[in-house]
Amino acid sequence: MKSLNMESFKNQLISEVSKLMGDGFNVQLKNIKKNNGLTLEALNIVEKGSNMGPLFYLNGYEEKYKDRTVEEIAKDIIGKYMESKNISFTLESFMEFKNVKDMITFKLINAEMNKELLENVPHSNYLDLALVYQLQLDIKDDATPTILVNNTLLESWKISKDKLHEYAGINTSKLLPYEIQSVETLIGQMMGILEEDVQTLKNEESSNVMYVLTNKKKINGAACLLYDGVLKNFAEKYNCDFYMLPSSTHEVLLVPDNNLVNSLELQAMVKEVNATQVAPDEVLSNNVYYYSRKTGELNLVN
Repeated sequence: MKSLNMESFKNQLISEVSKLMGDGFNVQLKNIKKNNGLTLEALNIVEKGSNMGPLFYLNGYEEKYKDRTVEEIAKDIIGKYMESKNISFTLESFMEFKNVKDMITFKLINAEMNKELLENVPHSNYLDLALVYQLQLDIKDDATPTILVNNTLLESWKISKDKLHEYAGINTSKLLPYEIQSVETLIGQMMGILEEDVQTLKNEESSNVMYVLTNKKKINGAACLLYDGVLKNFAEKYNCDFYMLPSSTHEVLLVPDNNLVNSLELQAMVKEVNATQVAPDEVLSNNVYYYSRKTGELNLVN
């Protein structure tokens, strides 16, 4: 496998998936525009007679293929396809609002980095961010297939953007409830550290505790900051104003203002992490935010 370049790998993968799926399916590569202007290649499997099918992004296989055969990867993709068979991939079903009203959710993306995308999708601006809408096709432990709601879909539903936002607000917090945990607790879970030991660590370093706000799926969890009462309740629980750091589109960090943190240092940290640790399509913002109990508002730090 190591002798294959990526073009040869992709061609062989299409051929192998097509062979295994049979004549009843069309298999092809597509360039898909993602968040923040990024374009990724994806394998699209569409059953003949249908006009839609799931996408399998190849960037996740670029490293794997060096240690596995094309046949193994093709079977892996087909296995994931079969798992998705309970989802109806028909365009007609999505054009009827009654069929999708309980699937509509929202997520947050960077407004400036997605100006071109925002021209074609219903959205609401929030500080330097944009709230966009998607159809949450399924909720599983290992997959969250979604379809971005564009202006064409909204027009076909014959509803207003306000009504779209209303449904998204109800569904998102219901389908993807929020979670707030200390960074120490999350690290402890990953390392198998006992909860009481994590608490000891937190007590020893209580002045520097950071909290992670995300959803139960930990995908597009930054949107949880817009759930009713989440930021207010956090401030009241810990009796503090706090900084919010946009860790990624999947989560944000809440940092209590104990007069020991410097906003300039926090912003430098955010920029450094975004540049070196966060995938380009998962960057949310390079800015830092501040929540004040007095105003009950989240604002950009100047």
